[in-house]
Amino acid sequence: MDDNEGTEQDIAVEKVILHPKWNIETKKTSNGLKILTTHDIALIQLSSPVKFNSNVQSMCLDNGQPFKAGKKSLTA
Repeated sequence: MDDNEGTEQDIAVEKVILHPKWNIETKKTSNGLKILTTHDIALIQLSSPVKFNSNVQSMCLDNGQPFKAGKKSLTA
């Protein structure tokens, strides 16, 4: 994700809207610290529209594939 392929679009974030009941807690366990979150979702408003093309398309977040914690991802 650090390599520039020439098809990226850098768009500034205008506003982040967190879920009003978003919460994060930490809990000590025998294996270390566990992070617990509830209502872990947000909307991101961009400063300008995305320009869709053959390299930049929308995606469905609920496509049946699990999202693994800690995995980096890019969205369009």
